[in-house]
Amino acid sequence: MDLDTRALTREPIYTYRAPTTTAGVLELRDGPTRSEHGAIGTSFLNRGWRTALGPMQRSAHLIKAGLRGTDLARRLSDECARELAINTSVETLPSASNRVVPDADLRDASGMPRPRIQFTIEDYTLRGIEKARERHAAITKALACTDIETDTPSVASAIIAGTARMGTDVLTSVVDPFCRSHDHANLFIVGTANFPTMPINAPTLTAVALGLRALPSLQADLTAGRFPLSA
Repeated sequence: MDLDTRALTREPIYTYRAPTTTAGVLELRDGPTRSEHGAIGTSFLNRGWRTALGPMQRSAHLIKAGLRGTDLARRLSDECARELAINTSVETLPSASNRVVPDADLRDASGMPRPRIQFTIEDYTLRGIEKARERHAAITKALACTDIETDTPSVASAIIAGTARMGTDVLTSVVDPFCRSHDHANLFIVGTANFPTMPINAPTLTAVALGLRALPSLQADLTAGRFPLSA
């Protein structure tokens, strides 16, 4: 779950330069606080308030305010250089009720079942969001920011994960600990689909580790001819 805050800093921070993310707050990602609320990961984004659209939206606003020519260019350059964007992600629990299943009643134009999504945000995560909100307020206060806006918390969709949960119980998971499908012995599903829930960190290294872990089982099957390469 995500929380975003936008503000104008007092001094230029030169947004829209260098990588998208250059700094973050690590202290609440792990530790004793996780017994009270979800892990919290906070990043400072160099992409400005609205990514590539930010300068265009800001220029449209300034034009409506009556600025033109050199005055417009100077004001646009100044404000874009001071756009602070703070993004926080809070972990969600691997609740068994959170799932995506085929909907037998709702089908697409080709007759295939559409996905039915069930997702609940628990108090554990919401308490983390409130801690993040406090942290955002403290940061913008310390920087003497103006024009502060904090969005309503939202469900993040930047990283796709889940739907092929890993586990040992065929009734509650899709693949075994080595990414082999419970239903089809010659099917391996490797990647972020195996996650029972989404972490606050980017999942690339974990997905690679799961793939490396699955390789010996896959190689053993190929060597034994249980599903030949020509099949």
